[in-house]
Amino acid sequence: MLAPVIDEIAEKYETTLKVVTVDIDEEPTLATMYQVKGIPATFLIKEGVVETMLTGGRSFAQLDREVKVLMEFNEGSLPMAQCGE
Repeated sequence: MLAPVIDEIAEKYETTLKVVTVDIDEEPTLATMYQVKGIPATFLIKEGVVETMLTGGRSFAQLDREVKVLMEFNEGSLPMAQCGE
């Protein structure tokens, strides 16, 4: 289950990330807009542009590594949205 990992990421990066979870059954327009092909799907979005899209579960270490890479690359805060579960 990805929810506990997302919660850990939200806590760790609470001052630099905006973490949002979306139930795609309740928000099918977002699922279409972001072309969700499978769930869970995790998107790292900066200024409205999807920088990374991950499908499937991830450990905290794996997701943390993805966030760090993008934050170092972009040198700034990065909102994250998660769809599914």
